Amino acid sequence: MKPIYLLILFLFFAQNCKDPKAEVVYIQNNDVDSIIDESLINNKLATATFEIKGMTCEMGCAKTIEKKLSNLDGTSLVKVDFKNETASVLFDLNKIDKHILKSTVESIGDKKTYKVENIKISL
Repeated sequence: MKPIYLLILFLFFAQNCKDPKAEVVYIQNNDVDSIIDESLINNKLATATFEIKGMTCEMGCAKTIEKKLSNLDGTSLVKVDFKNETASVLFDLNKIDKHILKSTVESIGDKKTYKVENIKISL
């Protein structure tokens, strides 16, 4: 099984584990590709990558931003990289768009500290 499929399956199931009505479905290896394709279409998972200017420390700034983005309904995986001043967010397009991501980050603190730039969305 390809590593990207494992990541997508993990994220899909991690997201659905939050739902008390979610059920476990056992699949055969040859069904994995069609299930992943269907889950991507139904959930409209996308990845946003963007720059965050204004971070001054890893434990305070980066972790606070990461936690705030992780708490949004519809995010599955969030990683903020302090050294490279970037963030990567796996999210559901049905619930979140780039404006929500940007406003969430820029609203932290005094609303002037962080600036989001160069948002790129990929499916």
